[in-house]
Amino acid sequence: MQSKEPIVSLIGPSNLDYIISQFALSRLGFGLLFLSTRLSPEACLKLMRESNSHTVIQSSSPLAFNLGHRVRKSESSVHVHPMVTSDVYRDIALDSLPKIPFDSEEAIQKRQHDTAVVYHSSGSTGLPKSIPTSHVKLLARISPGKGSRVMTASPIFHAYASKLTINCMIEGKCMFLPNAEIAQTNEGLVEMCEKARPDVFFAGEQQTIWDSCKMTHV
Repeated sequence: MQSKEPIVSLIGPSNLDYIISQFALSRLGFGLLFLSTRLSPEACLKLMRESNSHTVIQSSSPLAFNLGHRVRKSESSVHVHPMVTSDVYRDIALDSLPKIPFDSEEAIQKRQHDTAVVYHSSGSTGLPKSIPTSHVKLLARISPGKGSRVMTASPIFHAYASKLTINCMIEGKCMFLPNAEIAQTNEGLVEMCEKARPDVFFAGEQQTIWDSCKMTHV
């Protein structure tokens, strides 16, 4: 799979800024490399080279661990830019700007096999490996479970959580994501479930269903 536009790397915690950046860049025609905030600069640079990515969009959150700038120290050709924040995308003045026209059906058909997102393996047995994913595969349906309220504890730069979020948007389901600025604990996840009362809760590779105020593994 090849992208006609350069691949841009995203580094940041799972929050609204990250989601807005993801869809805005994709809407502009860029492929996206999702870099886990748990990676080393060496691993990030390896993945960027594999994807021919020379640009990093980095969150200002301390949870981004300044990874983009640390990568740039090893590779001077890397450009690092700040991730957009709510004071920009919630500015009502932007509503008066010209809208980007949607691609024609013919253009969409031509790009469906281009790289939309590049995920990566965990790197638990060495440096991580790239997992390019086309537009058509990214939009392939996965079951978010029964019910209309879904929650995940996984960061959205992980492949399953990313595809789950997109599928919920397509199907009109309510998707709950944890606050990336708060450390996840057992007590915190239970409190989240009590507040959100999801029909389905995805945590890592375990799927949990909320039933009568109790969580049971399935």
